[in-house]
Parts: sequence; C-alpha cells; structure tokens
Amino acid sequence: KLNQVLRKPLKMKKAIKIDVALQQVYEVEIQDGLQAIYDAIGNGCSLMERAGCIPNDNPNSLGDDLYVDEEGYIKGEDYILGGFQLDLPNCSKEVLANNGLILGANLEGESCNCEIDVEQIRKNVKFFVKR
Repeated sequence: KLNQVLRKPLKMKKAIKIDVALQQVYEVEIQDGLQAIYDAIGNGCSLMERAGCIPNDNPNSLGDDLYVDEEGYIKGEDYILGGFQLDLPNCSKEVLANNGLILGANLEGESCNCEIDVEQIRKNVKFFVKR
C-alpha cells in the first residue's frame, strides 16, 4: 500500500512541437517537469527561454507560451539544425534556432495543456533550412 501512495500517476500535458529537422508541426504529450520540456524541445536543450505568449479566450489560462532553446545561437553553427519564424501576435519576429514547443500556462503560471489549435500554428510557421 505504501508503494501505491508514493507512486503518483504521471500527469501528461498536450503541447505542440515545431520540429525544424522534419519541418513539421505536430502535437505531443509530455510529462510534468522541466526536464520533460527540455527533452521535448530536443537537440540537447538544457536552457530554454520564452519567445512569446499566444493569448486565448480561456479565463483559467494566461495563454500559450512558445519555448525555444535559449542557447540555440550561442553554441555555434554546428549546433543549429534549422530555424523557424512564427507569425502570430506576441511572438518573436526573429528567426528562432532549432525546435519550438508550445505549452499552456494556468493562472498560477504553471505549464498545462496548450489551447491553440495545431492547424493555426501550421498556417503561421515558416521554416528556414541551414545552409
């Protein structure tokens, strides 16, 4: 019984990944925790930054956050797989290096399921290929 009490069920969150290597946008499910976000961004990400907040109509939400690898340009050209630009209000207009991940944020500022539709991201993303 103690093992049942100590084992919490894993809480999964719906996110959207902007994958520069595949040049695709798709839904993923990730676990709670910072490491799960790093792993979902991929490419050895160990430091992330918020590159924008996409507002939504949910009164229990602060909007959806776009996260990227903060060291994308710092680690040098060999580290960069490609880039993307997301043409949505409140998102960085710069070309962002490597993958992006969109997660929701609740009123406490914790990450949760994203609200935006994956099709809206697909329509507004532009990929850049590394030369």
